[in-house]
Amino acid sequence: MKPIAVYLDILQGEKNNFLGCVLPCVLKIKQEIQTITSQNIQSNGFGAFIRRGILAHIENSQSNRFGT
Repeated sequence: MKPIAVYLDILQGEKNNFLGCVLPCVLKIKQEIQTITSQNIQSNGFGAFIRRGILAHIENSQSNRFGT
């Protein structure tokens, strides 16, 4: 869950945070979650539910907005 926390801290920053930071941070979170999932790190517990939910939401949002 560390990658999510790092990029959420960036997005919640009060200084030097611009709209141009949002998409790269979201894509990096997606990439990190996919890496963790593919390595089967902590495949059980609440962390797995959170990762799957976040990943599903990001993919759903991208398919709705970008048609991917």
